[in-house]
Amino acid sequence: MANITFLLFLVVVIPLLIVLEIYLFKKENKYLGLILPALLFIIITLYIVMTYFTSLSDPMEMLLPMIIAVLLYNIPSFILFMIYVIVREKGNRIKDMEKMKIKDL
Repeated sequence: MANITFLLFLVVVIPLLIVLEIYLFKKENKYLGLILPALLFIIITLYIVMTYFTSLSDPMEMLLPMIIAVLLYNIPSFILFMIYVIVREKGNRIKDMEKMKIKDL
C-alpha cells in the first residue's frame, strides 16, 4: 500500500507542483514564482532541524548529517527554483523581442 501511495505522489502531485510553478511565474508579479520554492525550502529545512535537534544524541554531533540532509532533501526546491529561472529568462527574451519589433516599426 505504501508503494502505491508513493507512486501516486510521484505521478500526480509532483507534475501538479511543476504546472503550478509555471502558472505562478506567468503572472505579471515576478515574485509569485518564488512562492513554491521558498515555501518548500523553509518547510523541509525546519522539519529536518527540528527532527535532528529533538533526537537523543548530542546536537553538535549531528550537525554534519543535518547539513547533508538539508542539502539532499531540498533538491526539489532547487529544481522548482531552476524552473522559475529558466521560464523567467525565456519570458524576458520574448518581451525584449517584442520591444525590438515595435521599435523597428
